[in-house]
Amino acid sequence: MNFIRVPIRFYAIMSSMNKNLLRFDYPAAEIVDKAKSLIENSKSFLDSIATMPADQRSFSSVVAAMTKFDGRHASEESNLTFPSYVSSSKETRDACTEARRLLSAYAVEAGMRLDVFQAVKSVFDNMQASGEYAGLSETDRRLVDRFMRDYRRNGLDKPDDIRERIKEVKKELNELSINFGRELAEDQTSFEVSRADLAGMPEEFIANLKKNGDDKFVLTLDYPVMFPILKNCKVEETRKKMEFTYGNRCAEKNIPSMQSIIQLRQELASLLGYDSYSDYALEVRMAKTVPNVMSFLQNLHAKLVPLAEEEKRTLLDLEERTRGQKEMNAWDFNYLMEQFKEKNFSINENELSQYFPTDHVIKGMFDIYQRVLNVRVEKEDTAGSGKTWHEDVELYSVYDKETGEFCGQLYLDLYPRPGKYGHAAAFSLQPSYEVDATTRQYPISALVCNFTKATETQPSLLRHSEVTTFLHEAGHGWHGILSRVKYPLFSGTRVELDFVEVPSQAFENWTWHKEGLRLLSKHYKTGESLPDDMMERLIRSRSACSGLFYCRQLFFGFFDMHVHTVKSQQAAKDIDIVELWAKMRHEISRVMHTPGTRPAATFNHLASSYGSGYYSYIYSLLLACDLFSKFEEGGDVFSSRVGLHLRDTLLSKGGSKDGDELIRDFLGRDPSNVAFLKELGISE
Repeated sequence: MNFIRVPIRFYAIMSSMNKNLLRFDYPAAEIVDKAKSLIENSKSFLDSIATMPADQRSFSSVVAAMTKFDGRHASEESNLTFPSYVSSSKETRDACTEARRLLSAYAVEAGMRLDVFQAVKSVFDNMQASGEYAGLSETDRRLVDRFMRDYRRNGLDKPDDIRERIKEVKKELNELSINFGRELAEDQTSFEVSRADLAGMPEEFIANLKKNGDDKFVLTLDYPVMFPILKNCKVEETRKKMEFTYGNRCAEKNIPSMQSIIQLRQELASLLGYDSYSDYALEVRMAKTVPNVMSFLQNLHAKLVPLAEEEKRTLLDLEERTRGQKEMNAWDFNYLMEQFKEKNFSINENELSQYFPTDHVIKGMFDIYQRVLNVRVEKEDTAGSGKTWHEDVELYSVYDKETGEFCGQLYLDLYPRPGKYGHAAAFSLQPSYEVDATTRQYPISALVCNFTKATETQPSLLRHSEVTTFLHEAGHGWHGILSRVKYPLFSGTRVELDFVEVPSQAFENWTWHKEGLRLLSKHYKTGESLPDDMMERLIRSRSACSGLFYCRQLFFGFFDMHVHTVKSQQAAKDIDIVELWAKMRHEISRVMHTPGTRPAATFNHLASSYGSGYYSYIYSLLLACDLFSKFEEGGDVFSSRVGLHLRDTLLSKGGSKDGDELIRDFLGRDPSNVAFLKELGISE
């Protein structure tokens, strides 16, 4: 099939608003007041919608006006809330967290205003009666339908007492979720070890650790410390202590919070007329129903268990210490897997990382996306502009290579610091949408990661897994930046939860192909790309221990579904998540739970937007593998022909179509699981 790109040239004639409406230099003392002002501004606007004379109400004056109002305010909200994840000032983080609380609580209020709902419903009813609805464009109809669907899911069709309780529950859930994430972000837990306890760790790693006196080294729970210890430290007790400490992080506060979140979600579902929270959550996702998700998880788990058990026996036989054991301890898994890779593929993570200095990986990432997606990237000078929140942060502008049109901007914040968000994520800071017939607001995204910083003796170096993570998060960023939609409600990654990972997981594949590795690698001393033999061994290692790896992912998905498919508030209250986690961890992942730990306290995905949605990582991987197979079919994984087709049929559309329709538009057929199963190393 020949993919023919129709250039989106008509956007090039549009003028832009101030391209970047963000600023991160607000004094902490002003942030809460600004949030309150934003809320008052929104209340006044919604009052005007609710009191608008009936003869003035229309799709344009009510529905379109409301979503564009939200688009105008999105950047200012980001100014006031995003620094809670990334600011180096605790005072600012605390102020922004309070702003998030106020704005989240207000969002619940705004979404449940009966008078505003009645104004929107009157427009919908009038359009239906007059036939105007049928004459709307597909995008306009989708916007109206989304408004009506969301109002129904907010309980606006329920009696007053039920609506009030729904509002209270939603506010409580917002508060619990914010507090859960804040506990993790602010956690500074660490422990001390001696040099002997660090046997097997590279000198560069040890030199970068904080010391207490002459013979004690401080191990934090930051990713650049935790993962190398679990993978490379030869001292079992050190790995065990790291696993135990990490598994108890924030448990005293977050376990009760998680229990409350589960109970409140079930109550919300019951109030809205659903059997379980999963039934409520899945209604607006591609999977649609609980049976569909459970069937997917169970069928895949059945395929993976024999492979996982075989891998477990192989790993345990690697060392005399574990030989003969029937079960795998959690603190041994990553370590033995690294030993397996080194023995069978001669893959040494520390040696490999020397080929991935962060600065060059950034360049390689941009080279790939510029080539595939037909864009041009320029670094911005942000000194003294208030446009960044830390000296480590870089800002890049993206332009269409063919038309010269400005597309959007991408922030990179790649290194850990106290109080910063502790994982890797992409944040949408400013949405894409048409302000009017001649003006567009352009999208801005931020990639927030926690890679190892440079030391006095060497630059920042990435493990190959971190390179993959980087391209994954960049995929989310490009999904946002290349969005060209009419309304902010459909901007970028505002798609179904089980579709949002598709582009990002597809783009990971460039880190597993020679062409991608050549662009991404450059030895920090010699300047050489990764040698061909190392590339081949690395690529062959991709499916190593895939059974155990994906059984672990399935465990998270099963646990998530289990706690969210109970059908009564009493059943939700009776769940002991600590005990359930311990039971399901071994049953599903085939790796033992570490006694005395409470890892559910660290499961931030579950406490936030991924409730009843963790399955989506593997669910969307099926689509991602199929998507990337289109690059592989033609023998050119950097094909701009395929890349432009992807950009025009999927990335640019954001959420303006359903995910299953977007993937069919790109593939030209229904999706297949062939590429997915091939990546896992299992047959049909």
